[in-house]
Amino acid sequence: MVFLLVTIKYKKEKRMNNRVIAFIIAVILAIMTSYCQIADQLPSLPVPPVMEQPQVMPAQTVRIITQEQRQPQPEVVTVLQEPPILPEPPQMEEPKNAPREELTQNGVNIGLSPQVRQKVATLLNKLLSDEYVLYTKSLKYHWNVQGIVFHDFHAMFKEQYEALFDIVDLVAERARALGAPALGSLQDFSANTRLKEINGQNLSPIQMITNLLADHEAIIRTIRVDITTTAELDDQGTSNMLQDIILKHEKFAWMLRATLQK
Repeated sequence: MVFLLVTIKYKKEKRMNNRVIAFIIAVILAIMTSYCQIADQLPSLPVPPVMEQPQVMPAQTVRIITQEQRQPQPEVVTVLQEPPILPEPPQMEEPKNAPREELTQNGVNIGLSPQVRQKVATLLNKLLSDEYVLYTKSLKYHWNVQGIVFHDFHAMFKEQYEALFDIVDLVAERARALGAPALGSLQDFSANTRLKEINGQNLSPIQMITNLLADHEAIIRTIRVDITTTAELDDQGTSNMLQDIILKHEKFAWMLRATLQK
């Protein structure tokens, strides 16, 4: 009885397995059929061209090309050009009729004879004295000006005495450049100045302006003569310096003159 039941169960399971296998086969066939239909509908792809094999050159031709490549290249010769010879700079000629030893004094040899340099130095020391006296006078007026115009005159006098101090230094150094000593004492300045000092007087602001204007104009007239003198002596350095100084004095004179106008 037991054997019979087992046999019946086995046959039922075998029938079930056969049905599953048949279903799987049917699904596979359906998929393959669909793939074939889709493949038939796709456009056909072009067949890529077949690459031609390169022709092999004969061995003899290869040898000829190899021999030509191995031919020695011509040598390149670089010719170096010699640098051009520059002309020698011309030598400065010393003034005629003036031996070298006559141009040298105190180790100074700038193309001016000692006599010329001494004459110019004397001229400069006199101008130095005038400039220092005018510098001191402007400084005094800067300290002592009073009245309603104090602020304006005080500032103007300061501007002028500061510029005059620079001129004093410039003139003294020019004398030293020529190999001559520069005056530096109040006694020397008083002895060589051409300006008039006013001592112990309390001047009004207008009198101060008038006095400074007269001194500037006197120095301008003196420098104008000195420019001509130094140019005739071929001292261009001193002549050019004096031209710069006279411009400053002319400007100061103009400012003072304009202050006096009503």
